[in-house]
Amino acid sequence: MNKFEGQKCQMCGEELKERELVVVCPECGAPYHKECFKNNNECIFIEKHGKADCYAPDNNTEIVTCSNCGKNNPKGRAFCEFCNKQLNSKESTTAAQILNNLDLRTKPTANSNEVAADEEKLIDTFIIFNTNYFKKAFKGQKKFNYGAFICPVFYYFYRKMYAAGSAFFVAILMLIYMICKQLKDFCLILMPKMESLGANLDEFSTFSQLLEFMKVNIFSNLNNIDFINLKRKANIILFFLLLILIMMVFSGFLANEIYKNHVYNQIDKCRKISNENYQKLIPIIGGVSLWSAILAFISFIFCALYIFQYFFII
Repeated sequence: MNKFEGQKCQMCGEELKERELVVVCPECGAPYHKECFKNNNECIFIEKHGKADCYAPDNNTEIVTCSNCGKNNPKGRAFCEFCNKQLNSKESTTAAQILNNLDLRTKPTANSNEVAADEEKLIDTFIIFNTNYFKKAFKGQKKFNYGAFICPVFYYFYRKMYAAGSAFFVAILMLIYMICKQLKDFCLILMPKMESLGANLDEFSTFSQLLEFMKVNIFSNLNNIDFINLKRKANIILFFLLLILIMMVFSGFLANEIYKNHVYNQIDKCRKISNENYQKLIPIIGGVSLWSAILAFISFIFCALYIFQYFFII
């Protein structure tokens, strides 16, 4: 209530006093006595909401109007509590843009330095591990992420980017399915009797017996092998393997940018959930999840082995 002390009730015109019950319009910020507002049951400026001639607080009051959404905020806030844009700025920018452009400023003001420092602290709290690497990556200094290249599924789940991790999980498994399907066709062309191999694996007690089986199948049927179809199957297998490699390379190049967007979006989401306690939510939503990564990796290996068994053992 203290921040409205000295302002006038927009309905009765009397000055609002300390410890009086006040109702504030969420659209334009116009203050009313609680009893006055009950009589009308709506803001008197309702028809002017969103227009230039709508209610505006006195210049000497403790309220700051956001230049982006037009909503009123208590004086002293760095960001609008409605749209999370920076206050007291001609260009409404997000906290992420402040941090990204900090190195581009030639003469930063004390206020902008303070805001950037606060945002950098929030990012440190969210990332927790390897913060220096990611702050450089967010500014474009680290463009390739080797962890995301080597094992995309494990990495994205480890950093709690579950949507990206699930996308790579499904996409790579689909490619493995296609590779196994083409590989079985390739083997059946090369060894016509291989279709019975899965049901008779117990007959091959030694590796030499298995090699003998392959030798008999391949070299005794050279005249019957369709080499054109065999080459086509081999090219398809190589194509799918190349697709997996391309996905891994793209993952390495895009991982830092994906994580950057993830960090900023989650921080903004925390602000919208709770304007006052969002700093407590950030380390809970952020950080890493080793168990999610291990579970996702084990599930991926299990699914890949099941696909292989489906084509070659059953």
